[in-house]
Amino acid sequence: MKQLFKGISLSVFLLLLSACGGGGDKATETIPPPSPVIEPPKNNVPTLSFSTSLELNELETSTVEITVSDADSDPISLSITSSHPSLMAITETDGLLSLTAKAVDEDTQITIEIVASDGIDEVSGILNVLIKNIPEVELELSATNLTINELESGSITFESKNGAVTVVSDNPAIASVERIDNTLTVTGAEVIEDKNVNILVTINNAETGQSLTKTLTVSILDVPVLEGVMELAMPINSEGVVAIGTNTENVIPVHLSSTTNESLTWSIESLESNDVNSPDAVIDMIESFHQKDGSFIIKTHTLYNETQKFDFLLSLKVTNGIKSSIKTFVLRLADPINSKPLISINNRISAYGALPINTPTTFQITFTDDAPEKVKIDLLNTRFWFGDEEIFSYTIDDINNTITVDPGDAQIGDEFGVFLAYTDINLSDLGGFRFMVSHVMGSYEKENLDYVQIVNNKLSALKEYQYLIEFYTQVLENNNLLNHSEVTHFNQAAKILDSHSYTIILNSISTLETNTVLGIDETWDEETAESYKALIDSHIQSAETFYNRNAHALVNELVLRSSNLLPTFEFEEILNLYDTENNLYSRFAGNVKYGEYVDGKFIFSDEYSFLNAIIEKSVADTTTVFEHK
Repeated sequence: MKQLFKGISLSVFLLLLSACGGGGDKATETIPPPSPVIEPPKNNVPTLSFSTSLELNELETSTVEITVSDADSDPISLSITSSHPSLMAITETDGLLSLTAKAVDEDTQITIEIVASDGIDEVSGILNVLIKNIPEVELELSATNLTINELESGSITFESKNGAVTVVSDNPAIASVERIDNTLTVTGAEVIEDKNVNILVTINNAETGQSLTKTLTVSILDVPVLEGVMELAMPINSEGVVAIGTNTENVIPVHLSSTTNESLTWSIESLESNDVNSPDAVIDMIESFHQKDGSFIIKTHTLYNETQKFDFLLSLKVTNGIKSSIKTFVLRLADPINSKPLISINNRISAYGALPINTPTTFQITFTDDAPEKVKIDLLNTRFWFGDEEIFSYTIDDINNTITVDPGDAQIGDEFGVFLAYTDINLSDLGGFRFMVSHVMGSYEKENLDYVQIVNNKLSALKEYQYLIEFYTQVLENNNLLNHSEVTHFNQAAKILDSHSYTIILNSISTLETNTVLGIDETWDEETAESYKALIDSHIQSAETFYNRNAHALVNELVLRSSNLLPTFEFEEILNLYDTENNLYSRFAGNVKYGEYVDGKFIFSDEYSFLNAIIEKSVADTTTVFEHK
């Protein structure tokens, strides 16, 4: 404004000079007044309001109402920006903000900035959104089918996560179900014909609304009451099973009798595996079976690798021509004559070793056998397996059972293998295994192998409760406090091999160890190895808590039945390191309730001294597994 007035003053001054110039007597000119200055109106900033916080579950949609206004009635535009665009789908229509959360692995906080503008001024605000992770419910049954006779019981176990489990029989009058922790025991009522009943096992998360139902189909078999008692029997041993040998024809007599001296005949109803994890065992292990001249004839192949024994269920039908009944026997496949030795290299149950670069290395070969002194290295049949014989070389000391491998000028990644032959008992009983050195193992690969060894030792400790229950049931049976059926029930419920986590651990260890040493998967790298180790650690923790809490409950029940004959135990949540030299783990050693350390070795008190044998058995389980011929 001051500049304007300056301009006006200068114009007046010039006009006056013009009027005075030339000495003329011109009339004074009229000067028009200046034009008024009009200032533009002041703009009003728009207003913006909305809820500033919101919680929603992953994959859920919610809305937020945005209210905007402008005193000048200017058109308002909205701008919306998310701090994590990949985690939230956002749309806006007529001031209504629609938010759809994507899946997240954990609760995640994001911010959404909302800006309102009238083209001149703008106002903004922050909407804080918490996306909540909803853990999925998990449910695994150890079996989906169960067959029991009328008036008898059978059991399965289950594993669950992130929810409460309910169990319902769709016909409780025929098949009632009792749940003790994670064990379901089904009891069949008396039936006039075979019946099938479904047991519905449901896990539900009331907070998230998630649920999952799995069905256990129970077959209750009618056991007819015949006129005159018909008996069908086969010779059984002290364990209540029919013993059969491998690689030989077994002739097992079948005895029939009746209280009315009626004429009876029998036939083979079925032969099946007694292990749900080996449903094809009949095909893999049984060469032939049939009945002949009043006997059951069966011929088998060799047992699975590292299997000491295997059970089959044989059902025979006896009939008098009018009525019939079925009796089931347990056939136990085992070879008590001679067992194939287990070979370990440098105290590892494996047929490979790590070979440092440019360094000849000696490996100790150990034969674990029922008669280890009779197992000898067979130099004549030991031979090169694979690799470059011009680079690698080896020597064998058959007296001290060692093999020394010289890598020569081999480079990192080169491999070499030897087929080590041996004789067992006599020269005609030959065997062998392929020993391979992976050249050269770096520090990370060695770290993985050490990790595998530790995990194997932890797995051996996981079985301590299983062996403890077997010990307790034997004591109770010897004192007539448990019958044989109850012993079978408790021992079956305690088997960790039925644990889903245990199976995943075994498979993951095998993959980790194979790819670390052999490198057969081109996509395998350190990141993949670490993911496998994280998976193994997670399932070990699950097995340590889920399986052993279940087993501990079984121990408590057996203690109650023992009338104070057997000592109680406290549940150990984690494994205790008790032997730092050998990296052996236990749930019992290290707890002062059970004993104390003497000169670095844990000594159990008199009350719990039998645990020495329990721990030795669980540790030996990973080191003295025999493969029967």
